[in-house]
Amino acid sequence: MKIKLICPKMHDTSRGTKVKYRLVPPQSLLALAAVTPPAHAVEIHDENVAPLRMDDRPDLVGITVYVASAGRAYEISRRYRERGIPVVLGGLHVSALPEEALQHADAIVIGEADETWPVIVADAASGRLQPRYERSASAEPRTTGFIPLACRHNIPGRTYLTRNSLLATRGCNRHCAFCYRSSQPDSPFRCRPVQEVLEEVRQMEGGCFVLLDDNLAADRGYARRLFGALRAAGKVWMGAASIDVASDMQLLDLMAESGCCSLFVGLESVQQQNLDAMGKSFNRVALYSEYVRRIRTRGIMVNGSFVFGFDSDDAGIFNRTTDWAHQARLDTATFHILTPYPGTPLHARMEREGRILDRDWAHYDTAHVVFQPKRMSPLDLAAGYEGAYDRFYTWPAILQRIAADRWGRLPRLMLSVGYKRMNLLWPALSRMGLAAIPFRVFIAALQHHRNSGRRALALEGAALRREVER
Repeated sequence: MKIKLICPKMHDTSRGTKVKYRLVPPQSLLALAAVTPPAHAVEIHDENVAPLRMDDRPDLVGITVYVASAGRAYEISRRYRERGIPVVLGGLHVSALPEEALQHADAIVIGEADETWPVIVADAASGRLQPRYERSASAEPRTTGFIPLACRHNIPGRTYLTRNSLLATRGCNRHCAFCYRSSQPDSPFRCRPVQEVLEEVRQMEGGCFVLLDDNLAADRGYARRLFGALRAAGKVWMGAASIDVASDMQLLDLMAESGCCSLFVGLESVQQQNLDAMGKSFNRVALYSEYVRRIRTRGIMVNGSFVFGFDSDDAGIFNRTTDWAHQARLDTATFHILTPYPGTPLHARMEREGRILDRDWAHYDTAHVVFQPKRMSPLDLAAGYEGAYDRFYTWPAILQRIAADRWGRLPRLMLSVGYKRMNLLWPALSRMGLAAIPFRVFIAALQHHRNSGRRALALEGAALRREVER
């Protein structure tokens, strides 16, 4: 069979980061391609980087669905099904609202699709496609193990900034009430063998890779083994972890030594009561500044993520957040409007309270207000969100944050500019197949930054030893 796997386009928002969906290929589709039996031909198409043709005739179409892309996914499905081509839908939105998704597909997958996909392919090939596929409740619990190697060979090299992305872990061992992942059934946290991760990294071309794990430090023991092994790869990498990774200085040292140069951290709020109410009390606002300082002094850039619209937020939250982010010298900041994703505890609570104002899934993109805030109007929340970006990413603010650093100013400047100030340029570069060029320059600057940091720390250590000897 000819199988076509599709990632529908995410619509642009006024403050969206245009480079976000061009950074790496969609990992979920790479995983499905990897577990497809070799007798079948697989094409992966990401509508975020190239226009989608729908006049072809694959034997089976698979579409990954997120809440904000659900409308587009259903439209693509309709177009293929009208011509008699079977369509399977999967992804977080399908798991959250399976009955809705089933109205738009021949079959749906609930939960992780890796284990059921070969069965789906076999059923489709024999004309026995079932309407629902879900991991059996009687199956053995997932512990370690099955996380497929990504299938990158059929992804054009110039389509994304890099094809070098992978997972070391899957799932999450924390359950935050507002997190989209909390709508995913049966997804326990588990880890791949460290040596397997290292071998995959070694096989990648170039000197950089991206770890797509939700929280690399969820299992501290595993993280230590992983970072220790990655030192042998000699590459720089970007990833994500909760801010409390900085409570363990030894782990931070290993992370820096392994090549980590940029870390995405979900700070969420500068008000502790918001974090406590959402089940994220392990984030301690009182420790934020010190934790950010510890990460940055090890040469690791910090991208802090914040959410506006929690029940304790008033109209002053926007300035308080950007003031703190600027004083802490975050390298980049991502701001979101609180979004009650279907299937999450937050959505269930807001439904009970009658606070859902908008049920158009296209607006569930963290850039629209779809609920009634408690301490401000929807218009105030929308305006405050826009204003936070305006304040944090002015040229004077960017340059002031960078000027405070002793070393690593060039990659920090490039990160801020590329993350938000080049929004109009990224789509054009992507269409021309040139988006990877500025990224390669950035990686070269990161590598130089890492080497400079090592030299600076070595010189500081030598000077300190000489002072002690005197």
